Amino acid sequence: MSQIQKKTDAQPIAALTQYMKELSSTGEFSDLTIKCGDQELRVHKTYVCPHSSWFRAALAGKFKEESHDHNILTLDHDEPEVIKARIHYCYHLTYNNGSRGEEAAATFAVKVYAAADKYNMLPLCKMAASNFSKVLDPNQDLDGFIAAIEAVDEMTGDDALWDLVMPKVAENAEWLSDVEEFSSLVRESPTLRKKLIKCAGKGGPSSPQISNDGGYAGGYGSGGRTLGS
Repeated sequence: MSQIQKKTDAQPIAALTQYMKELSSTGEFSDLTIKCGDQELRVHKTYVCPHSSWFRAALAGKFKEESHDHNILTLDHDEPEVIKARIHYCYHLTYNNGSRGEEAAATFAVKVYAAADKYNMLPLCKMAASNFSKVLDPNQDLDGFIAAIEAVDEMTGDDALWDLVMPKVAENAEWLSDVEEFSSLVRESPTLRKKLIKCAGKGGPSSPQISNDGGYAGGYGSGGRTLGS
């Protein structure tokens, strides 16, 4: 294929990508409004629904508990910043934590992961878990590390993020055991205590499964699904 042909073939794709970004930022031609608290986000069903069977079902009126019509969806139980991260993925197919404000990156990644799992957005789950693994470091941010573990304990019901947490705990166990905030977390979290005992019995946690692109590849959710599958 000639360079001219390659350039010509690539132009429509580049133009479409740019147009998607513009639609995301301007809301032009939007046909769905997502309400969260006092914020309203104008989006497009053709971009949001293909990424989430939950959104498709909600807009079809299958969830009576949700306050919505065919053009308005109210999500009062979600944080606006997390919703924005989900919407960003629908248009850009990338993970973005630019809306997190001053919140620690690891804790925000947990929230995005939990929301993506709730709304059945499996690729975003994978991206959030991958980002979580990269930013979770007690040596760089101890308070953020502890807050992230608390978030994992409170917001997730599977082992995907725990499988990324426990190797970090094991690597730093010698000095973490002297940190009162961490010791308090151990006392307050039955799940963390159970996993520490399990790790001790096995001689330490096994390394997390990492896919070829650097993301987490372990199973999660009640259905035993696999991130990125």
